[in-house]
Amino acid sequence: MKNRQHSSPHDFAGDNGIYIYHVTNANSFPPNITADCADGNWNFTFNTSSLTITRTTPNPSGNNELNYSYPYGGTTYACYRPVYPTDAMWGDSYDAFDPTYNNVFSPVSNPRSINNAGVNFTIETTGSNSIAVYFTNPYAGSPSKPQNFHRITSVDNHPTLQWDLNSEPDISSYKIYRSYDNSPFEIAGTVSCSTNTFVDVNVDYTKPIWEKPVKYYVAALDNQSKYSVPSDQVKTTGQMDILIKSISERKSSDTEVEKEQLSSSFELLGNYPNPFNPTTTIKYQLSSAGFITLKVYDMLGREIQTLVNGYKDKGYYEVSFDASDLASGVYIYQLRTNVPGRENYVSIKKMMLVK
Repeated sequence: MKNRQHSSPHDFAGDNGIYIYHVTNANSFPPNITADCADGNWNFTFNTSSLTITRTTPNPSGNNELNYSYPYGGTTYACYRPVYPTDAMWGDSYDAFDPTYNNVFSPVSNPRSINNAGVNFTIETTGSNSIAVYFTNPYAGSPSKPQNFHRITSVDNHPTLQWDLNSEPDISSYKIYRSYDNSPFEIAGTVSCSTNTFVDVNVDYTKPIWEKPVKYYVAALDNQSKYSVPSDQVKTTGQMDILIKSISERKSSDTEVEKEQLSSSFELLGNYPNPFNPTTTIKYQLSSAGFITLKVYDMLGREIQTLVNGYKDKGYYEVSFDASDLASGVYIYQLRTNVPGRENYVSIKKMMLVK
């Protein structure tokens, strides 16, 4: 471990706090030494067109931005920059462990302390210059930070949240906190240790007050009354649901059987990669020819870009979306068809831009 509280023109570490290093091949010389990042391990993709690396889904046993690299065309790309030494320790502002962002490195955290020696241990940062190490009982410290906190489809105009359950054996419950329009966070609800979803029934998007942004985070509580640090935050706004509702209301009044047939005939297949930076490919399929539109909106329902607006033959299509000029965040894209007998079929999906 190393406590990086200093800075110099030669030290490009993007964060202050405890950096945890480990040897990945102790039986060879020289050994490989890598760093575990507080913002977790991920799966990555490399875009050969834009020459960019994008992290996609959490993977506790995978790579992080400081040890992932991709050789291409005689150049090694890593850490979002070309010709980037994997031991350079540049990174970003969420690499180091600290008492507020991510303070627990354990067998069930992301990243994990699992190693080839089979020793279960936990390192917990308890202050700016102090740590606690647990070997006998790795879960004697605080719970690890809840992972993959995100919003899913709303229930009856109420925001619905989801996260990955912690694997510690002594978790007792989860506390969900809410901030309305940047006000201080307050408790929104509590769920049991076996529940990983929460419907905030106190937020109703049909009421104008909830058109302003609402932020959430979740924290784990164990049997020792110790709390984890807050999860990453989720920000939502009623405008997103209002837009989805208005789109749904504009659909034709076909029978349920006809709607099912429409869904199988015209399909918005999604985008890849997702999350993305700065480009992604949106795929869709048409079973018959007709006029279609494919548009991108922001979370407030404002149209960002029209990707397709015209007549298309039956078939499978891919279209590229470039978000170089947009800010990080969640965007939605909408496919609408206008085919005789299939008027106003609409499908929408979400995508996340991470810069």
